[in-house]
Amino acid sequence: VSGSGVALSGHVRMGCTEGFGSFFITPQLSHFVDTYPAISVDILPLPHFISLSKREADIVIALERPEHGPYVCCKLCDYRLQLYATQEYLDNHPPIRKPADLAKHSFISYVDDLAFSSELLYLANVLPGASANLRSTSVIAQFVAAQQGRSLAILPCFLATQDPRLLPVLPPEINITR
Repeated sequence: VSGSGVALSGHVRMGCTEGFGSFFITPQLSHFVDTYPAISVDILPLPHFISLSKREADIVIALERPEHGPYVCCKLCDYRLQLYATQEYLDNHPPIRKPADLAKHSFISYVDDLAFSSELLYLANVLPGASANLRSTSVIAQFVAAQQGRSLAILPCFLATQDPRLLPVLPPEINITR
């Protein structure tokens, strides 16, 4: 992107995590492209790390800092995750009043050995012994599966709040900040 005077122009490629890119960044870009019509933007919401060293992107929004390289890094923000279920799920399964009740329930989560970051392996950290009956490397697939009302899922709040059918379960107890 270059700017001389008032008008900015150029091309920017932004890599980011799949859920954040699809459900947070993309909706914000409509205002950006209206404000800066001479700047074109590629958004790469991928469920894996984007390589700056291979010039796959100009800007990367990631869960973790790069381990090496001459990059300028800063923390963008915290985000929260909570446990979610549909009312249909809650009506058709044993009641959940405390964390111990979760042992009787099934979950949607990440495929542990294929998660691109250890930051995504929160099910085992938050609910030791919990097992996932549906696993995916995609948070969007987990979101869609949770909407079907068959299992519980720990999801980013910015994603789950897009669907009013998804209700927080034990919000004081299951509340993760990253």
